[in-house]
Amino acid sequence: MKIAEYHCQRCNDKWLAPDPSEVDWWRNLACERVGFIPQVGAMKWMDNNTDFKSRDIKVIASHQVWEFGKCCHCGRALKDEGMIECKRCGAMNYNFAAGERSPLGVIPIL
Repeated sequence: MKIAEYHCQRCNDKWLAPDPSEVDWWRNLACERVGFIPQVGAMKWMDNNTDFKSRDIKVIASHQVWEFGKCCHCGRALKDEGMIECKRCGAMNYNFAAGERSPLGVIPIL
């Protein structure tokens, strides 16, 4: 799995995360986007299925959209699936549709 460092213009934070080309991983994470506070499910899933540090898990979850197609910060419509910077507020968004779950196992960080 390709891992890279990412940066958000809005919050000026940096973190490690899988490359957006790892669509199955991102769609599995999007399946956890449920409940009143969707980030909690996503953080639990990453904690159980990856070797990411707690800090990276929190930042990834905070940049995952609550609802597919809407910016995680300002709610502006996002047209494409993937890792998208909002044109209105500059927030980095992980905008992936929830798909069928794929068996991934634990993903090591190399």
